Amino acid sequence: MPHYERSTNVEASADEAFAWLSDPANLPKYLPMMAKAERTERGLRVTPKGDGGEAKPRDVRFTVDPKTRRFQWQPEGTEYHGSMSVDEASGGSRVIIELHTTPGADEARTEQALDGVIGKITEALRR
Repeated sequence: MPHYERSTNVEASADEAFAWLSDPANLPKYLPMMAKAERTERGLRVTPKGDGGEAKPRDVRFTVDPKTRRFQWQPEGTEYHGSMSVDEASGGSRVIIELHTTPGADEARTEQALDGVIGKITEALRR
C-alpha cells in the first residue's frame, strides 16, 4: 500500500492547532476536495466535492485522541486511510500528515493534493 507523509511547522500552539484541525467543521477549510463534514455516532459523514458540485456523502471512521494530539480517518469500505498529528515545536507546532492509499492510486495527483493541504494548513494556522 503506497504511503505518503508531509509535515509543516505552524505558528499556533500544538493544542490550538490540534483543536482547529480535528474539528469536523474546519475540515473543508483545508481539504479542498471536501464540501462538508458532520459528526455521526460512528465517525463522520463526509460530502466530497464532485465535478458538478457536491457528490454522494460517505461515512468515515474518525477517531480523535486529544492526549496524543492525533486523529485518524478511514472511509468505510476502503483500504485508504490516514492520520494527522500535532507536536510541540519551536515557535509553535509541527503538523504531520500520513496517508496510505490503495495500489494503483495516481501518485502525482496524491502528491499534489497533499502539498495543497499542507499549504492551506500553514496559511490557516498563522497567528
